[in-house]
Amino acid sequence: MTRSETGLRLPLALGAGLLACLVALAGLQYRWIAQLSEAERARLQASLESGVASFCDRFDRELARASRGFQPPDGIADAGLQADLASRLARWRSNAPEPGLVKELLVVTRIGGGDVELQRLDETAGRLVPATWSADLGSVLRIFRARGRVPLLDEELPGLVLPVRLPPPPPREGEPPEPAERRPPRDHVVVRLDRAFLVDDLLPRLARQELGGNGGIAYSVTVLVAASPGTVVFRGGPGLDAERAGGRPDAARELFALRFFPELARPRGADAPPRREGRPADPPEGRGRAGDGAAEAGRWLLEARHPSGSLEAAVSSARRRNLGISLAVLALLATAVALLVVSTRRAQRLARQQMDFVAAVSHELKTPLTAIRSAGQNLADGIVDDPERVRRYGALVEREGRRLTEMVGRVLAFSGIRSGSQSFHLRPLPVRALVEAVLLDARPGLEEKRVEVETDLPAGLPDVLGDEPALRQALSNLVDNAVKYGGRGRWIGVSARVASGPRGEEVVLSVSDRGIGVSRSDLHRVFDPFFRSAEASAAGIAGSGLGLAVVRGIAEAHGGRCTAEAVPGTGSTFALHLPVARGAAGKGEPA
Repeated sequence: MTRSETGLRLPLALGAGLLACLVALAGLQYRWIAQLSEAERARLQASLESGVASFCDRFDRELARASRGFQPPDGIADAGLQADLASRLARWRSNAPEPGLVKELLVVTRIGGGDVELQRLDETAGRLVPATWSADLGSVLRIFRARGRVPLLDEELPGLVLPVRLPPPPPREGEPPEPAERRPPRDHVVVRLDRAFLVDDLLPRLARQELGGNGGIAYSVTVLVAASPGTVVFRGGPGLDAERAGGRPDAARELFALRFFPELARPRGADAPPRREGRPADPPEGRGRAGDGAAEAGRWLLEARHPSGSLEAAVSSARRRNLGISLAVLALLATAVALLVVSTRRAQRLARQQMDFVAAVSHELKTPLTAIRSAGQNLADGIVDDPERVRRYGALVEREGRRLTEMVGRVLAFSGIRSGSQSFHLRPLPVRALVEAVLLDARPGLEEKRVEVETDLPAGLPDVLGDEPALRQALSNLVDNAVKYGGRGRWIGVSARVASGPRGEEVVLSVSDRGIGVSRSDLHRVFDPFFRSAEASAAGIAGSGLGLAVVRGIAEAHGGRCTAEAVPGTGSTFALHLPVARGAAGKGEPA
């Protein structure tokens, strides 16, 4: 393996190694992101369930506080019931954490014939007054007209229904007193909760405190009547469309339940029996009295959903976003590696082309210099004294000197174009005169090599805007290129026509030959500096690789472009596209 081949393969090997590392890193990142997403989902789920549980506990604790606070003592007389309820309501208003929770107190008494009597506590007067059964008390009326046990909770009202037990009968000799829960209730106290306070204050506040984030409610929270899921008590948080709102909630829990809370059931007062330190109060057995901790299942259902529709959807979205960002970063790194490899390959190829250029220029310089030195030495030594031979030697010196001048001119033109130091003086130029001047300068070389020239220059061609010396050099390079690579065809064609270009109307100057042509794979590189096609190298045709590069530089400096068409073994056509001079469109040269 040669040194140059090793230099070319090393960047490819390094690039392949880096790309393999990026692929491995992509696999690891995919795995890490999946693990992090699962951990985040579990954390969010645990946090949500904890918040929902705390929400329900706090709500039910206030419900239990109201149940305990308004439960009348057993066997209280009618006269004492009125004063007891008024006292309890006053204490509630002044001491309860949520005084607005209770709207009013009602007393329901069953009378003969299955009918019920309703009284309302006048909070201002502190006494019970008769009341009528309004439409919003329909659920209470249905409860008492129905046979069976009266529930402690009314989820429709909403409110508490607390029994007032009859006084215990005289115990029989040798028997214990009858338990209160076995005595039928005489009356019922209905603790009516304030629905507006629940919906507008308590429930939103609990949602913000237990399920909040960024100053609001982080989840879509819905409180439903458990027995009638279509009945919504409260809805808060980010809104969801019908499709996402109808899915399975991320967390759900019953609330509006009577549950036992040790801190509320703890005996109070100086006469309370002592309780062993560190041991919670034992919950009462059986249904018992409401104020003593009787249990009732939750009548409402709290549902919480993530704004994305579900926690799984939110985590999946974040996972896709993280994967996209990671893949984008890896793609940028892979692109950088690819660009580095391509840049290295191009730099190596350019260095090789420059070395080939130096070798070609050295060869091209050596040939005419050798001929000039040989002719000069023969003339100086007096070997040639015949006037005809002297004339031929002079023509040889002049021809080889012109070759040197053209070669040096191309190098200087290329250097000036690449550095941007070359200036152009643009003016309208007639196309026919420009082409004829170039062919006239090239006539000696064309006649010497017996090359047939065919022109197609229609009358009426518009002028082009350009620098005459530069355009003559560009056309001359195209003609020299056609002669050099025309092979045995010994024919070139020069034509001009008007066409529509990307920037408007343009004149297309084409130079064709019937030589070795250019392969399709090399066609897009023929205007690159120092480039030599495989066909030219195989044919042993010397050259610097700068002629067509200079043509392209001159064309682009004039706002034009270059194109090439070729078929290997058939010939090539190189075209110079120049914009029409402003004001010259439609004004052609005289016929």
